[in-house]
Amino acid sequence: MLNGINSVQKDDDRKIWRREWRYQKLDKENNFCIPFDYMTTDWPDIKMFDVEEKDFRFKAEGYEISLMLDVGMNHVIYIRTLGISIIWDAFQNRLHLNNQETYLHHQNGIIQLKITRKGTECRVQGGERELNIYDSGQYDLHVQIDTKCGNAGAFESENNGMLVWMEVCGIHTADEYKEEIISEETRRELVCKDKLFFKNDHYSIYYNHLEDEMYGKPDAYVVSPEHVISLQRVTEEFQWCHNPMGDMTRVLNRGSEWKRESSREEFRISTGIPAVDAAFQIAMDVLDKAKSPQYAFEGEQGMWSAGAFQGTGMGFGVWCRDTMQMLLRGIGFIESGITRRTVEYILKSGKDNAVDGLAAVVISVWEYYLVSHDRELLLKNADTIKAKIQQCEKVFNEEKGLVYAAFCSSNDAYEDTEAGGYALSTEIYFMYAFECAFNILKCLGEPAEHYKFLAAQMLEMIRNKYWNPTAGIFTSGPDGSVAFKDEVWETAGEEGVIWNIWGIASEEQKNLIMDNLEHKIITPYGIPLMPGHLEKTHLARSVWTVYTTGYAVAAAELGKEELLVTLIAQQIRNAVFNKTFYEVYNADDGRAWRWPAQTWNAIAYISLLLSGVFGLKKDIEGIWFEGFIPTVLSEIRIFNLRYVNMCLDVSSEGEGKIVKMTLDGVEVKKIFWNLQGHHKVKLYAEKRTKMKGIIVEKDGTIRLADDIPMPEPGPYEALVKIESCMICNGTDMEIIRGELPEAQVFPTVLGHESAGRVVQIGEKVKAYKIGDMVVRASLPASDKYASSWGGFSEYGLVTDAKAMEEDGKSYAPGLTQQVVPAGITAVQASLMITLKETCSAVNRMNVKKEDHIVIVGDGPVGLCFLSNLICEGYTDVQMIGNRDSSLEIAKKIGAKEVCNNHDADRKAEFLEKEKGKVTLYLDTIGSLTTIDQGMKIIAQEGKIAVYGLRTGNELKLDISQMRNFTVQFVQWPIETEEMKTHDQIAEAILNGELNTDLLISHVFPVERFQEGFDAIKEKRALKVALLFGGDR
Repeated sequence: MLNGINSVQKDDDRKIWRREWRYQKLDKENNFCIPFDYMTTDWPDIKMFDVEEKDFRFKAEGYEISLMLDVGMNHVIYIRTLGISIIWDAFQNRLHLNNQETYLHHQNGIIQLKITRKGTECRVQGGERELNIYDSGQYDLHVQIDTKCGNAGAFESENNGMLVWMEVCGIHTADEYKEEIISEETRRELVCKDKLFFKNDHYSIYYNHLEDEMYGKPDAYVVSPEHVISLQRVTEEFQWCHNPMGDMTRVLNRGSEWKRESSREEFRISTGIPAVDAAFQIAMDVLDKAKSPQYAFEGEQGMWSAGAFQGTGMGFGVWCRDTMQMLLRGIGFIESGITRRTVEYILKSGKDNAVDGLAAVVISVWEYYLVSHDRELLLKNADTIKAKIQQCEKVFNEEKGLVYAAFCSSNDAYEDTEAGGYALSTEIYFMYAFECAFNILKCLGEPAEHYKFLAAQMLEMIRNKYWNPTAGIFTSGPDGSVAFKDEVWETAGEEGVIWNIWGIASEEQKNLIMDNLEHKIITPYGIPLMPGHLEKTHLARSVWTVYTTGYAVAAAELGKEELLVTLIAQQIRNAVFNKTFYEVYNADDGRAWRWPAQTWNAIAYISLLLSGVFGLKKDIEGIWFEGFIPTVLSEIRIFNLRYVNMCLDVSSEGEGKIVKMTLDGVEVKKIFWNLQGHHKVKLYAEKRTKMKGIIVEKDGTIRLADDIPMPEPGPYEALVKIESCMICNGTDMEIIRGELPEAQVFPTVLGHESAGRVVQIGEKVKAYKIGDMVVRASLPASDKYASSWGGFSEYGLVTDAKAMEEDGKSYAPGLTQQVVPAGITAVQASLMITLKETCSAVNRMNVKKEDHIVIVGDGPVGLCFLSNLICEGYTDVQMIGNRDSSLEIAKKIGAKEVCNNHDADRKAEFLEKEKGKVTLYLDTIGSLTTIDQGMKIIAQEGKIAVYGLRTGNELKLDISQMRNFTVQFVQWPIETEEMKTHDQIAEAILNGELNTDLLISHVFPVERFQEGFDAIKEKRALKVALLFGGDR
């Protein structure tokens, strides 16, 4: 705070324009005229000039004047403005307004004042207290500053001080609109009938009006999709580089009312929700301006200008990069003729100050061809196109397999130094440019394979050098750069890697990236370009709508309905409140700035619906739809989608993933490009409610069902896409035989040794994040199927027990559900369950290093016990089993000696030799025979540990034989003890101390489940894994 003026004032939200003066020496009398007008000069500058009040086009409801004065040697300063007279007395350090006064001391010769006029009220801030006056409300628009110097010795000083800075702003003063703009009755009608579309902590979007914490009152009203009422929400500026962001904000629509007349023949998307449809109409209004001669530069009429900028004859011009982005986001489906002229123009001209400008031209040519099949353009401009392709190749670095790119695609002002000269997004666009070059040259009958190779080489480099597994993102620079080390997110590049048109990120990587987006990057107002940068410019911590499309497509692809709707809602807010699409939005408060009517941002909003919701895809053969219809947009439709020589109307039925498409009533997979005329397309969507899983019937029949209800995570649960589940040779087989008391309800879903990745988390979950590999996901029972833990299903749930306990919720311990570290595959992770159980049991046996150990049973459990003991340094371990193949594996693991039960002579010899020497007899069979055998050979003070008791079998022992040794039953794992072994087992697998390959004999896709169960029944297998698309 300086002189009682807050650095941030609430009235800042009400400023509609500002005019500044800086560093002007003061005379005795100084007059500053408030009324002004402007004219455009060289882009982007503006020339301002004074006008008479009667000619002032920017009259406002109120005014605010902020000034900073160097008082010099003045002993009195007189300020007359906005109908008041203020006197500052240097001798007394007093500020006077009529009969009011307050203390105001200069600070190092500087005083600051703020004068605000609202109708009949005028207030002055700057002193110890605020001064207020009420009058008739009549005032002139000027600022008169007069000075009076005192005597300094024998002469009068000529130091009259300086106006260091003065800002005059027009401001809104009313909290509601005038009746002639929208009546109170109409407002009430709109609000009373309204339904909520979207809400967060900062703004609410209803069908017919929008409320916003930052913009404040009055709200924005949607009378109809073509009629919006909203105050001017930005502060218009007329001087370049005079704001904190170093640029300037312009305004086209200075009123509170916006209207557009749409045509039934034009391209249109309709949802039946006025606010959503108004944002679309506002986007179309921007496109109207972009193609209008009114805003076109000389020689650029009838093309897509990058924006309207600031008035007649002063548009943005045609830009190479903007044209590429418009085409990638669907502008070719709206007006082909204008698109063709634009593409042909940038082949020879067009603004280009971006590193990816060369790539942009080549990409634009091919993207236009995909929606037009305009071979004539290729032939007519073949030499120019080939020259552009060759220029792209010249910047390719063969040694690195990349192009030199000091700037990312979204940046044309500041070098991305942390990327080390190889900015991710620019690499992606050049990769695609080479792919486009291959396709173009192929169409022209020219040699093309070389460019296919360059594209593949760049794709491999991007996948291998930019993916940072620790961060879970593709960083803005490659491995070895500061960006890689510091895990720098670059929004344009991250959009490129997850957008399925380029096929860069795997599904697992997409999930991790989108998790980062949802939990670390996105703000309530959008996705900031460079979120890690602390400075705030139009390229850092700023939201550009254009780079949102790929995230919406990924959200639809992954079924992230809430995120998809959020991305759309953010741009509805921006469009409706501002009645246009600005170039930049502040990521932290949502305030718009810089240039209005930005074409690529307008088409980007349309693409959220066209590419995100509808999932419109295209290739050389045709187009198709594979999007996701959110519940709130279930009535969405497209009219007059233009593709080559056809016009399509598209409707939808249902909600969720689009699963079927019909063309004029006939089901099709693709709409081929050579169709002509007007046609009807219908899309059928459904939310996934069923999944596959392995079911066992009461008679022991095993089958693969596809109608298991999908689980839905609660607030403390996470949804897991199961990738691998092991068949348990014990429990699962007992369930099939009907022998397990805990599983007597059929049909039931088998499996408790599952591993998979988290794909969705409940709102209270802290222990898991999207992309985590976890073990022991389970499935709740449904009306149709019981669940015997249910690990053999496509999806399961894990519970955050700790979060429940912290919130005072009761939690019944069950399966040990834990996160598996990176580097362990899904199959290895599912094996970890048996390894953890047996390791936990070993810990409870209190085994000593000097123990002489015999393990009975060469099945998976016995071999896991052996693996754990050897891993922990126990060397005196023997094994008795039934299969030579398993006993050979035991020797590879580290068994000192093995014995086959079927070799009677060898077994007798072995037991005689071991008699009285065995200090730990570990029985993994648990039969009367094996326990009795142990009692005969156990040493004095030895221990018989029984792990493998058969369910339902009675065990009768002659206790007279149980002398001087102990029997310990360790059949069931203890949850807390098993959890303690998790990190130990994981580390041993990662270090190679536990060789999982020796223990896993078979891996099958889940469709071949019968082979796996047969292998176990026929005792041909150790551990058998069934895969739901996971990684061995």
